[in-house]
Amino acid sequence: MKIMMNRVLNPWFMLDTLFKFTTESKELEAHYDNICSLAKQIISDRRSIMRARSNDNKLDDSYNEEDSNGKRDAVFIDRLLELEDEGFTEEDIIYEVNTFLIAVSNNTLLYSFA
Repeated sequence: MKIMMNRVLNPWFMLDTLFKFTTESKELEAHYDNICSLAKQIISDRRSIMRARSNDNKLDDSYNEEDSNGKRDAVFIDRLLELEDEGFTEEDIIYEVNTFLIAVSNNTLLYSFA
């Protein structure tokens, strides 16, 4: 937050060509890399669960239990991974997972002050 406020308040930091030479740019890049690595880990874990489910057909998966009508609850990341067959790239999925991670953290922060 401090980095973004600093960038907004200092007009010369608004230019990417200047900002990329600052220590704040390196710090922002490190934060982004951490978020991307978390997203990649989440995707990898979910792929493992999906592979195990397809190999075993009946895996005890608390995220995807069937209801009384035999319908399976939709898990968003499963839907994203299914879109790979329709042209979604790994990078697209990482961006979507990052969006949710950031949105959840912002909501958690807002509710912690309420």
